[in-house]
This record gives sequence, structure tokens and C-alpha cells, in this order.
Amino acid sequence: MEFDETRWREIQGLASFPGTSAPKAVVLALNSIIDTSVSAAVWPSMDTTASTTAWKCWAVTERSVGYALIRYKKAHYDEREERQKEITPSSCSVWVRPLADIIGIRYGAFSAAEGNPTVFYPAEPIKVTFSDGAVSIPAGPIPIDQRAEVGRVITALREFEGDIEIITDIYLLDQDERISAIVPVVQLLLASTETPVADLPDSHIVSCDVDANGRKVAELFDKYNLRSLPVLDHEKRLVGVIHAEQVIALLRGKH
Repeated sequence: MEFDETRWREIQGLASFPGTSAPKAVVLALNSIIDTSVSAAVWPSMDTTASTTAWKCWAVTERSVGYALIRYKKAHYDEREERQKEITPSSCSVWVRPLADIIGIRYGAFSAAEGNPTVFYPAEPIKVTFSDGAVSIPAGPIPIDQRAEVGRVITALREFEGDIEIITDIYLLDQDERISAIVPVVQLLLASTETPVADLPDSHIVSCDVDANGRKVAELFDKYNLRSLPVLDHEKRLVGVIHAEQVIALLRGKH
């Protein structure tokens, strides 16, 4: 489809918020998802820290579903900031798949956005299953609804399709994807099913950054007798978890 000014404003409007217009890379990414479709439903979001901006858009058209994540190393980066000083995205990822490939969708509870009762966010990832695999939207760690009751978290664990034996702790994340608390799984078993997870006793937060080497990781596990260790990026966001079994395997491989 021809990408003229009318098309540009149309796509930009889908990815923007009142008073905040999407920058060029976001518009181009969303356009690649919508392509020649006649209609589209788009759900954009923008997360900012003191030094970064992440634009997230997922879209459904009459024939496909897609997701885009664009990050900038600049706080509150939008079209106005782009006009003042254009910045190349620090990362950009886009995927799009035909609706015909979807064989299942699973989702949990949704919570209303603070101050905007017409906007809702998932308390856990939306899992879209295709004929050849699955993907979660948002495509990365998202906050567990800290108002969620213990019973719902236990249900989610029962439905977990990965290796349940390695799950020893539940990480509660704030809206910036930073850890606010670490709750041992055993606390879920001891608590009433009606108890909010945020009210459970939590553990001291010990973490490592993405640049930590194997020796540093092993020292942290030994010093604090850890079962798992969260890995944080340079913005202190959760990007992964190292489990005790992985450290043991690493040490055995050196002997």
C-alpha cells in the first residue's frame, strides 16, 4: 500500500496517545504489521524510565496478528522529541502472523489502568498458540497483579507448561518491570487463597546484572544460599533468572 501523508497520519494516530504522538520508527513498524489490511485494532503502550522509552504495539487485522517493540535511549521520546533531535532506536523487534495459524489463545485476569477505567492490562501474559509454536503478549516480563489473590497465582502455577520443579520464587514487578518483592513459593502454600500476593512475607532481594561472569554468580549463590537469582539489565529491569541447578551444572563442568 502506498505510504503517503494520509496513510502516515492514519498509522501514527493508531500508535499515539492524546498529547503524545508516536515517532517514525514506531509508525513504520506498525505499518509493516497492518500492511494492506482494510481494518485494524491496535493497542499501543509507552513505558518510560529516567533514560529510556519503550513503545509497544500489538495489532489485529482481518487476517493477521502482530506485535512491535521499539526502544529508545531517551526518556519520554515522541514525535516532538524526534523533531528536536532524531534518535535511532536502540532496539526494534516486530513479528506478524496470519490468523489462520492460530490454534489457541489463553489469557487470565485483566486490571484497569490507574486513572483510566477504559484501559485494561493483563495480569499475566496472553499466550497465543500457533501451529508451530507459541508466543506471549507482551513479549517479555510483565508485572504480576500485586492485588491478585494467592489462589489465582496457585492456579496459574498448576497450568504452567514449563519445568515446574525449578520455580522456587515468585517475582513481583512494578510498572517499570523492576522487582518490588521476591516471594518464596512456600509462602503461597502457607497462606489463605484469598490473601493478596503483595501481603505475603518476602525475601531479601539479591540480583546480578547482565554483565556478571560465572564466578560472580556462583559467589552470590554460595553467600546467600540462593535457589534462584534474577538477572537485571542496566536499567534494573528483569531480563532473566538463573537457577541453582544451572550453577551446579556449570561447576561440575569445570571439574
